[in-house]
Amino acid sequence: MDKIQADSSSEAPRPPAFKTSSMKAPDCFDWTQTFEVRSFIQSFQLIFKNNPEIFSQNRKGVLYAILFLITRAEKWIEPYLSNLTNQDPNDLLNSWTLFESQLLSQGLLGKKRVAWHSEIREITWETPKNK
Repeated sequence: MDKIQADSSSEAPRPPAFKTSSMKAPDCFDWTQTFEVRSFIQSFQLIFKNNPEIFSQNRKGVLYAILFLITRAEKWIEPYLSNLTNQDPNDLLNSWTLFESQLLSQGLLGKKRVAWHSEIREITWETPKNK
C-alpha cells in the first residue's frame, strides 16, 4: 500500500488534455472592424476541420471561440455565459451554426450603426434665427 502511494505521488503532473495543432491561434475579435467577422469565423472553421477529435462537439468550438472575443464582442456574449450548464442543443453556447449566425448579424448591425452615424455627421443643422 505504501509503495502505491509513493508511486502515485512521484508522478509528474500531466499537461492539460486540450491542445490545438500547430496552427496559429485566431486573432481576438472586438467588432471595431466589422468586416473581420467573416475572417474570424473562417479561422475557427479551419481549426475545427484540422482538429476534429478535439472539436467533436459544437459546444467545444463555441466555447473555444468565446476565448477570443474582447471588448464589445465580449460584452455581447457575457449574458449567455451565465448559463453554462444549459445542454439545450438550440442554445447559442451549444450550436456553432447559431453562434456564427449571431456573430454575423451583430457584425452587420454594427456596420449599419457606423454607416448611420457617418450619415448623421454629414447632416448640417440650421438653427432658426430669432426675429
